[in-house]
Parts: sequence; C-alpha cells; structure tokens
Amino acid sequence: MNKIETKQLKCALRRILDGVGAGGVDSYLETVRQVDHYVKEKALPKKLAHYLARRSYLKALEYLKDEAVDLSLDG
Repeated sequence: MNKIETKQLKCALRRILDGVGAGGVDSYLETVRQVDHYVKEKALPKKLAHYLARRSYLKALEYLKDEAVDLSLDG
C-alpha cells in the first residue's frame, strides 16, 4: 500500500466510524464497498486484512495510525 492508498483508507474508515450522518445511507454503503475493495484487491499486511475482513474498522484505523507500522510488504 502506498501513502495515497493509506490516506484514502483512513478517510474511508473515519467516515464509516462516524456513521450514516448527513451523507445518507447510500454514501455510507458506498464507503463500506470501497473498504471491502481494499480487502479483495490490494496486497495488505496480514493483520490489517484481518481487521478489514471482519469489519473491525476501529482496530484497522488504529493499526494504520501506528507510526511504527510498515505498510510495504517488502520488509
């Protein structure tokens, strides 16, 4: 995952955690679909993929906020 993808995923997770809100149900569901796309289409660290697949969005966001996390799969 590159920095742009990480930022996009963080924003999507925040929107989900904020709930339906002013954007409405359709916007909320589209955001959930975007996050689901990451699980299916992106090469993610195992722990992050686990959190997202189980819809543990708060844990996933905390994982992404951890500055020590290396999201590249090279290391």
